[in-house]
Amino acid sequence: MQKVTLNGKEVPMSNQMDLESFLFANNYKEKYIAVAVNKLSVPRSLLNTHLLKDGDKIEVLSPMAGG
Repeated sequence: MQKVTLNGKEVPMSNQMDLESFLFANNYKEKYIAVAVNKLSVPRSLLNTHLLKDGDKIEVLSPMAGG
């Protein structure tokens, strides 16, 4: 079984997935998020073609109201 790290927590991944499917499966359905894999930003247009690999480190950021 493969594992990736999502916002600092290890998450099992049973098969190879594209980033968009992985985010959806982990309840990231918001339209306004920014995603980095291994500290490299992944444009929204590439989320469905970016294949995750064992050991990838994924960071998801979403905007917050206030200042």
